[in-house]
Amino acid sequence: MHERPGGILEWVQREIAARNLLLEIKIMAIRSENAVEQFIERWQSAGGSERANYQLFVHELCTLLELPTPDPAREDTRDNAYVFERRVTFRHGDGTESPGFIDC
Repeated sequence: MHERPGGILEWVQREIAARNLLLEIKIMAIRSENAVEQFIERWQSAGGSERANYQLFVHELCTLLELPTPDPAREDTRDNAYVFERRVTFRHGDGTESPGFIDC
């Protein structure tokens, strides 16, 4: 019989570790799939106005995608790169300006 480098015990331990890792990946995929389905189900029936729901929707979507959620707004708008309702000045083609807001 051909002996594996490091011995049969090490080989068995590596095989078990590899199979455990594959199992964990499969479990994570199932959880992720379920989370996506739950998110869609939750928001598919949302009937309120966009303005009433958008911050919660964006927060939950970021969480689902494992992305950072928007930051709290600060008084100095230069610090507000990723916030809800960021204050901006719209510059129009006719040279006029108007205050407004944009979102993350």
